[in-house]
Amino acid sequence: MIPVFTHPDCLRHDPGPDHPETPARLRVLLERARRDVTADVIEAPGASLDALRAVHPDSYLRSLEAMSARGGGALFLDTILNDASWAAAVGAAGALLAAVDHAHAGRGNAFAAVRPPGHHALAGKGMGFCLLNNVLIGARHAQRAGRERVLIVDWDVHHGNGT
Repeated sequence: MIPVFTHPDCLRHDPGPDHPETPARLRVLLERARRDVTADVIEAPGASLDALRAVHPDSYLRSLEAMSARGGGALFLDTILNDASWAAAVGAAGALLAAVDHAHAGRGNAFAAVRPPGHHALAGKGMGFCLLNNVLIGARHAQRAGRERVLIVDWDVHHGNGT
């Protein structure tokens, strides 16, 4: 059985009705995973600020939290926050860390079903729908746990600027 790590706040991040990155994308994935006997959906805790600071400066993290607390807004072109976006981003990073811990402990493969997505964000700038770079947060976590090298495969349609 493959564990699917997620966080309930990931469904609360909503950039708006006309935005292609919607809660429905994750909702469908989780519903299918719960119906599938080979997947076990696990709610993970949110990430610690220390884990986020391994990739992002504290000033950037505080600005995301403040923007979300004010109700959201446009962070960068197509990267939109609402009042739940900070909690969703922290939850998404936590789910990814739980998946890394699962694999690192030798318990097998793991999948993190999260949003907002997290592979385009730069250290101090969100973009491409991504607020945090969950991929790098997970890679740094694996390195801190003793992994010398981490392979990142980004099969997105465009460049992997965040990674």
